[in-house]
Amino acid sequence: MNRPSRLLLSLLSLCLLLAVGGCTTETEVAQPQRTQDTQDTQEQSDQNFDALLAYAEAERATIPAFLSQYPDVYESVVVTGSIEEARATLGAPAGIYSTIEFDYTYAARVDWGTYIPGLDSQRAEIDALCTDAIFPAMRQAGITGPLLVVYTYGDGHSPDGGRSPFPAWEHACWSR
Repeated sequence: MNRPSRLLLSLLSLCLLLAVGGCTTETEVAQPQRTQDTQDTQEQSDQNFDALLAYAEAERATIPAFLSQYPDVYESVVVTGSIEEARATLGAPAGIYSTIEFDYTYAARVDWGTYIPGLDSQRAEIDALCTDAIFPAMRQAGITGPLLVVYTYGDGHSPDGGRSPFPAWEHACWSR
C-alpha cells in the first residue's frame, strides 16, 4: 500500500474512532495503533526511498566525469530521485513509481528541429540501456516496486527565446 493510501486509511480509522468516541462521555481520544503489517510496510517504503536516494546520489557522483568527456556540450546534468505518480505525458501506465530523472541542459542554444529527430532515433537504444543496465542496477541497489527512468533534454530556452522550465525533449522507460 502506498503512502497516500496508508495516510487515507489512517485518517479514516481516526475519524471512525473519533465518531464512536464522540458518542460516549469520555474525553479521552483513542490513538490509532500501528499493526505489524503497517509497520513492516512503512519500513519497506522507507527502505525503498532511502535506496532510491542513494542510487540517485551514486549517479550524481558520475556527473563530473561525464561533463569532462563532453566539454562545452552540456551546461549541466541533474539527477533526481523521487517516488511519484507518473506524468501522463510520459506514456507510462498510471501508478506510483520509484523514479530516476536525468535532466540534460545543453551549453548552447539548440536547433530543436534538427536535434529532435536525432534524439527520437535513439529511443530504442535508451530503452535497451534501461532494460539491460539501469533497471538491474536500481534493483541491485535495493529499489523495489515499479521503476521509471526519465531522460529530459533542453537548452534553457523556449522556442520564442525566453527561459523555459520544461524540456524540449523527453523519453521514459518503465518496469513494473
